Amino acid sequence: MQDRPENNDARHGDLKETAEGPAGRFRRLIALNTGKFITVFIFFLILVTGAMIWLMLSRIKAIERTDIRYILENTLQVTQESIYNWYLARKAYIETWTTSSQLLELTKALLKAPRSREALLADPAMAKVRHLFSDKLIRHGYLDFFIIAPDNFNVASLHEETQGQTNLIATHSQSLSKVFRGFFQLTHPMMASVALPDKSGIQVKPRPTMFACAPIKDETDKVIAALALQVDPDYDVSRITTIGRFGSTGDTYAFDRTGRLLTKCRFDDILYKIGLLNDGQESILNLDIRDPGGDMTRGFRPGAAQKPRPLTRMAQQATAGNTGIDLDGYRDYRGVPVVGAWTWLDELNVGLATEIERTEAYRSFFNTRLIVLVTLGIVVSMFLGFSIMLALNRRKVLQFARQLELKNEEIKQSHEKLEQRHLELKRTQAQLVHSEKMAGLGTLVAGVAHEINNPNNFVSACSQNLDEALQEFKSFVIKMLGENPDPETVQLFEEKFNPFFENLSAVRDGSRRIQQIVTLLQTFSRFEEADQKCDRIIPGLNSTIKLIETQYRNDVDIECDFQADLSIRCQPAQLHQVFMNMIINACQAITAKKEQLGNDFSGKLKISTAIQDQYLMIRFQDNGCGIPEEVQQKIFDPFFTTKDVGEGTGLGLSISYGIVENHKGRIQVESEIGQGTTFTIFLPPDMKLSDRIEAG
Repeated sequence: MQDRPENNDARHGDLKETAEGPAGRFRRLIALNTGKFITVFIFFLILVTGAMIWLMLSRIKAIERTDIRYILENTLQVTQESIYNWYLARKAYIETWTTSSQLLELTKALLKAPRSREALLADPAMAKVRHLFSDKLIRHGYLDFFIIAPDNFNVASLHEETQGQTNLIATHSQSLSKVFRGFFQLTHPMMASVALPDKSGIQVKPRPTMFACAPIKDETDKVIAALALQVDPDYDVSRITTIGRFGSTGDTYAFDRTGRLLTKCRFDDILYKIGLLNDGQESILNLDIRDPGGDMTRGFRPGAAQKPRPLTRMAQQATAGNTGIDLDGYRDYRGVPVVGAWTWLDELNVGLATEIERTEAYRSFFNTRLIVLVTLGIVVSMFLGFSIMLALNRRKVLQFARQLELKNEEIKQSHEKLEQRHLELKRTQAQLVHSEKMAGLGTLVAGVAHEINNPNNFVSACSQNLDEALQEFKSFVIKMLGENPDPETVQLFEEKFNPFFENLSAVRDGSRRIQQIVTLLQTFSRFEEADQKCDRIIPGLNSTIKLIETQYRNDVDIECDFQADLSIRCQPAQLHQVFMNMIINACQAITAKKEQLGNDFSGKLKISTAIQDQYLMIRFQDNGCGIPEEVQQKIFDPFFTTKDVGEGTGLGLSISYGIVENHKGRIQVESEIGQGTTFTIFLPPDMKLSDRIEAG
C-alpha cells in the first residue's frame, strides 16, 4: 500500500514536467533571443530617432532661413530707402540754387568773361558767387561748387586749382551731357583731381569724390550752364551703407555696372593681407566684385589676374537689373561663402547688396546640428555598447534602457528649454523695437506740446486781461458821456467798440483750440479715448477759416460754398485740426505758386460742403502748384514732407488721415501739376440726429 503514493508522486512529477516543459522552453528561448530582439529594437529605434532628428533639423533650418531672409531683405530695404531719401535731399537742395535769380545773373556775367584763369579770378562776379556759396556749402556738407559752361569749362569754383580748366566730371562720365539736356544727375564716385579736406578739415591727397549736378536755366527755360556741388562719398554714401552692417561679418555696399565698388567695405584690413588692395589704398573705387574661385582668407590664391575673373553670382544678377536673394551661399570678392540679397537702383544706376558670411548666418543651426549629431553619435555608441552587454547580461541591458530613457527625457527637456528661450528672445526683441518707437514718439510729442503751450499761455492770459481792460474802458467812456448821454452817440460808440470784443473773442477761441490740439498730440496714439459728441461741422469750419485767412489775406481768396451741414458724432477738436491742416497746406501751395509767377497770379481756395451717398462731403479745392503723381502715394506717410528742413514735420496729413479714418470716413486727393489740388473728405452722419440744413 505504501508503493502507490510513491508511484502517484512519480506520475505527478512526470505530469508537472510535461506541463511545464513548453513554458520553460519558451522562457529559455526568450532568454536566449533577448539580445537579438533588443538589438533589432535598438536598430529600429535608431532609425526612428535619426528620422525625427532629420525632421527636427530640417524644421530648424527652415526657421533659420526665414529669419535670415527677413534680416537681409529688411536691411537691404532700409538701406535702399535711406540712399534714395539722401538722393532726393541732394536733388532738392541743388534745385533751390539753380532757380536762384541771383545765381543766374552771376552765371551770365561769368560766361561772358574770357576763358582764362586770370580773367575769371579778376571778374567781380567771381567774388560774389564765392561769397554766395562759401558758408552755405559747409553747413550742408558740400566740399566745393562748380559752375560749368556748355563746353565743360569751369568758370567758377571755390578752389583756384580747378579754375579755368575742363571739369573733372566730363572726363569720367556722360553726366554733364544729360545735365545740359535739362536733367538732374548724381555722378558715381570718382578720384578727385585736387587735394580734398578730410573729416578733420585737413587737406589730404586726392580722394574719392562725387557730384550732384543740375542745369541752370535762363528766363526762356534754356540751359546756359550747369551747377555741380561736390560731395564726399565717404561721409555721405558710405555712412549710409555702414548703418546696414550687422553681426561681425555683415556688410552692405554699392557698385556700378562693371562691378567696381562705390562705397567702403568693412574688410579693408583683410584685403591688404590677401593682396586685393595695396598699402594705402581704400576699397572704394579700387576693388571689383569678382569671384576669385576659392577662399583667399584660407590661403587660396587665384592664378588669373583680377579683371578676367567673372563677377560674383550676386554681381552678375544685380548688374543685369535683377533683384534677388541667395540663402544657399555663394563666394564673395574674398572667396568666402556668403548669403545675401541684392537689387539694382535704376534711377541711381548702381547696385546695392547686403551680405553676411554663411557660417555666421547659420551659426545657430550649425551649432544645434553639431550638438544634436554629437548627442546622436554618443547615444548610438551607447546603444551599440549596451546592446553587446545586453546580449551577455540582460539585467545590464534593462538598466541601460532605463538610463537611456532618462537621457532622452533630458534631451527633450533641453530642446524645449532652447525653444522657449528662442521665443523669449524674439518677444524681447519685439518689445525693444516697440519701446524704441514709442520713446521717440513720446519725445516728439512732449517737445511739440511744450513749445506750443508756453506762448499759448501768454496769449490766453493777455487776452483775458485785455478783455477786462476793454470792459473797464467801455464803462469809463459811457460814464464820461454823462448821466443822460445822447442815444445816437452811445449807439455809434457801441458799433465802433464791439469789433474789439469780437476779435478778442476770436483770439481766445483760437487759444483754446491750440490747447485742444496740444491735448490731441498728447493722445496721438490713443484717439479712441477722446470724448465724442454730436456736433455740426460748419461753425468749426468757419472759425478755422477766420483764424487762418488773416495770415493769407493778401495772397489767397477763400470762397465758401456750404450747401449742407449735418450733425455728426465726432471729436470736434480733431476735425478742427484736419480743417486747419487742409487750409494751411492749400494756402502754402498757392503762396509758393505766387512766388514763382508773381503778383499777376490770383490765388483761390474754394471750400464747399454737400451730401453725396448719404455722406457729408467737405471739399478743399485750390489752384496752387499741384502735387506730382509719384509724391501723391506718400503724402499720408508719417514724417514724409516735400518742404525744406525746418519748415515741416511731415505729420500734418498723416494725422489728418488717422483722424478721418477714426471717424469712419475717408480722404481723396486729386492733383495736377501747375493746376492745383483738391482734397475731399467724406464723413458719415449721425443717422439718429442728422438734420440736413440747406445753406441760403
